[in-house]
Amino acid sequence: MKKVILYCRVSTDEQSEGCSLEVQERYLRAFCSNRGYQIIGEPYKDDYSAKYFDLRRPEFKRLYYYCRKHKNEVDAVYFLRWDRYARNVEFAFAYKRKLYDELGIEINAMESPIDFTATDWPMLLALYCGAAHTEDVKISRRTKDGIHGTRLKGKWPHQAPRGYKNVR
Repeated sequence: MKKVILYCRVSTDEQSEGCSLEVQERYLRAFCSNRGYQIIGEPYKDDYSAKYFDLRRPEFKRLYYYCRKHKNEVDAVYFLRWDRYARNVEFAFAYKRKLYDELGIEINAMESPIDFTATDWPMLLALYCGAAHTEDVKISRRTKDGIHGTRLKGKWPHQAPRGYKNVR
């Protein structure tokens, strides 16, 4: 029986409504139940952005250190989608190497799983996580452009400084 760890992540309050941590967990539990996988412990749940390529996400950090400590007891880490795992291509490849190559622990998405024994896995991983990375860059650019446009109109684009009222 395959022993798996579940990982769920949201980064905004809006995501909590539509694709909440509980919804992700429910889908992952059903996925594992249908395949006869044994879930080890409680799912790791992060409420952090995944756009960076370091261990800023506290639950992912805990998950990684747990896997290092118990590498012979864990067969796989599952998450709902690749953008729940990483929104940065560097992170995706770095932690694929650390978990899969070095520890022998499979990482995979319930939706759009990747066969890491096939020859096309680098392209698929780059495509899935790169699309999320591209989306982050576009959102950032649009936000900066919007703030710049608001300033050009002579308006303040942020909350009023402390001690001032937020009125127009």
